Amino acid sequence: MRISTLLRRVFLCIFLLAASMSSFATAWTTSNPGAITSLANWSDGSGAPTSFTTPGDTWTVTMAMTITSATWTVGTASAGPVTVTFATGSSLDMGGAGGTSNINIHGNLSVTGGTITLDGAGTTENWNVYGNMAMSGGLITTSGATSHMHYNVFGNYTMTGGTTDADGASGLIVINVNGNGSFSGPCAMTNTGAGCTSAVHFALPTASGSMQIDNTSTGTWSKTNIYVDAGCTAQLAGNFSTTTGAAAFGLMVNGKLICPAAYVVNGTRVFALNSGGTLVVAHATGINGAIVTTGTKTFNTGANYTYNGSAAQVTGTFLPASLISPSVLTISNTAAVTLSQATATTGTLAFTAGVLNTGSFTMTTPGSSTAVTGAGATSYVNGTLVKTISSYSTVFYEVGDVNYAPMGLSLSTAGTAGSLGVKVSNGLHPNVATSGLPATNMANHYWTISNLSAAGPATVTAKATYNTADIIGGSNAAFVTQVYASSAWLGTPLSTTNTATPYTSSPTAGIALASIAGDYIFGNGPCTTAPITGTATVCEGATTTLSSATTGGTWSSAATAIATVSSAGVISGVSTGTAVISYTAGACTVTTVVTVNPLPVAGTITGVTAACIGFTTTLANATTGGTWSSSNTAVATVSAAGVVSGVASGTSAISYTVTNGCGSVSAVATVTVAATLIVAPITGPDSVCPGSTITMANATGGGVWTSQTTSIATIAGTGIVTGVAPGFDTIIYTITNSCGTKAAKKRIKVRTAAACLAGVAIAGGTGNELMVYPNPNKGMFTVKLSSDTDEPIHIVVTDITGVMVRELTSASNKPTEVQLGVATGMYVLTVYSGQGIQVAKVFIE
Repeated sequence: MRISTLLRRVFLCIFLLAASMSSFATAWTTSNPGAITSLANWSDGSGAPTSFTTPGDTWTVTMAMTITSATWTVGTASAGPVTVTFATGSSLDMGGAGGTSNINIHGNLSVTGGTITLDGAGTTENWNVYGNMAMSGGLITTSGATSHMHYNVFGNYTMTGGTTDADGASGLIVINVNGNGSFSGPCAMTNTGAGCTSAVHFALPTASGSMQIDNTSTGTWSKTNIYVDAGCTAQLAGNFSTTTGAAAFGLMVNGKLICPAAYVVNGTRVFALNSGGTLVVAHATGINGAIVTTGTKTFNTGANYTYNGSAAQVTGTFLPASLISPSVLTISNTAAVTLSQATATTGTLAFTAGVLNTGSFTMTTPGSSTAVTGAGATSYVNGTLVKTISSYSTVFYEVGDVNYAPMGLSLSTAGTAGSLGVKVSNGLHPNVATSGLPATNMANHYWTISNLSAAGPATVTAKATYNTADIIGGSNAAFVTQVYASSAWLGTPLSTTNTATPYTSSPTAGIALASIAGDYIFGNGPCTTAPITGTATVCEGATTTLSSATTGGTWSSAATAIATVSSAGVISGVSTGTAVISYTAGACTVTTVVTVNPLPVAGTITGVTAACIGFTTTLANATTGGTWSSSNTAVATVSAAGVVSGVASGTSAISYTVTNGCGSVSAVATVTVAATLIVAPITGPDSVCPGSTITMANATGGGVWTSQTTSIATIAGTGIVTGVAPGFDTIIYTITNSCGTKAAKKRIKVRTAAACLAGVAIAGGTGNELMVYPNPNKGMFTVKLSSDTDEPIHIVVTDITGVMVRELTSASNKPTEVQLGVATGMYVLTVYSGQGIQVAKVFIE
């Protein structure tokens, strides 16, 4: 019972909580036409609201509503956000002349259809949307003369459809957006009334928002200026067109407009980049490629211009030729930006990445230390940089060519008027040969100073800065300054102060301002030190001695890993290569190049190092240029291609020798030559009794004995044959060496135990008669063994060395025809039977 009561209480609490929560989030819809501020004109289907400030409610207008000189506040600043929607079939009209109405929405405003109209003459309607505003349909219009409608959106503004139209005479629609803005799709902003203007302003107090503009697909923009206010960043999300409309209205930039390389501002209407605004372009053709409108284009001299492409850019002729402070011209392209015309600024030239090429033009800035920022190893002016010298005593020029090589000008007194320009060029001066300075030791740049009407009593000292890699000859310790002006060099070079960290050169005394113009080079003065003499080549690990007729100098090597030099000029070769050897006497240095040659390397001989007499094997060596030789040509010879020929048994050292100016060295491989195989005949008895032994022999040593049929007879490694069972077996003697394998064979018989017990003679049986006819013959004859009994016989024919030439079986008392395809001579015929062995000689004619 208590559990049931508890459950009822829980369910009651849940029901009450749900009811309580529903009161905080009710969907209200207009139920009666009339004043929008009247609670009686709203309903959720069952009742009217008690307040417009309940958190989380939604308010949807679907009927004709009015507001006249009143304030309608929906939601509260501290409560949860509400949503107000103007849907299809809705209208909101403010009539009456000279009235002012305020609508405060503490949440979001959505216009999906209907009409919001301001038709009273001289009326004003202020909308304060503290959330986001989205317009996807419907119409917002000022039809009354001099009627003004202001939308202050504190969140984001999105317009994907619908129309805003100022059609009353001198009407005005202004949309101020404090968040991000987006215009896309079939939306329209039009002006149809005489003297009417519509404007969209983006004011971002925190400078953290952005505006995306893309109205090219189906959008319509008529007599409407789109404003990018100060503090706002607007980035093109597509091509922005200013074409539609009868009056000259377009895009006004007071904040920052970013133009990616893929999109442009086009059309026939006005474009204006106002003072303080910023234009960021990534197009290869610069501003001209980003802003392609055919209407009036204004690029204020006090605006900021940034180039941030990823491929090489030009500035474009729309960049004002004269920029004024606080304008900032920013170079942010690692692929470089090139001026399209001479450009000057009283503001700032800022580098964040890349080089500014001036080409045939000039870049002019103030002479202050803050006029150019961010310059360094990869960011500088490549070309003529002009700076005003008025009121400045030190002017620094951030110039370079293939690398950064700036110059500073120090004036003895502050400049009073005019400008000086500096340009640096990579490489030696075209007239260096007549400068009196040796081209073997100088900075690999020349600096051109231009005087653009600068006047005054001051003298100027120029200090050039460069990298160690830019020094020809390895040292700037003895550099002097030469100046090429009016097609001639100074008669006497200027004494110069040089440093190594960083590498700089500067004349010791200043030059009169009136005479400052010219090309400046820095190099070693005319040298009187005697040249270096001696052999300038040496082998690794060896020495050579260099000398100079001028005494008291010091020796040094620019590459001690290749060659070192002692205080006496003794060069020691360390590794293959070249090293610059310097001899410095006083302020003069002479040099020579020493070449260290490598010791010969013979490499490794590869290939088969065994050969047979009369045969060849090929050796190789990956090292080229060597020669082959044999230490014992009676055993083996070798060709120029490394082909070794076996001559006689034995060994020979085959050498591959490499020779250069530093000596000879050989690689050696030992080649063994083996004889071609010859095996003597097997000697010994032809038969054996089971269990008895006989001994075989062969005059060729080193062979191996085997039995072909071990079930009849076996043979030990010493040549002892043991009879196993009656029958015939072949005894084999095999010789193997590097030239191959060869064997001799002998046929034997294991006699029956009965024959062995009867004592049958081995050489011939009693009562047996062997006949061979005709004999001599031409290789064809008949064999017949006459016996008391008929039995199988085995016939073997061998040459006189014991090599078998014919073998066949037959029977006793039967003529057997034998045919031999052999050379003439004597052959041995052996007949094996159960009665013994019969032997005869056969002569082949």
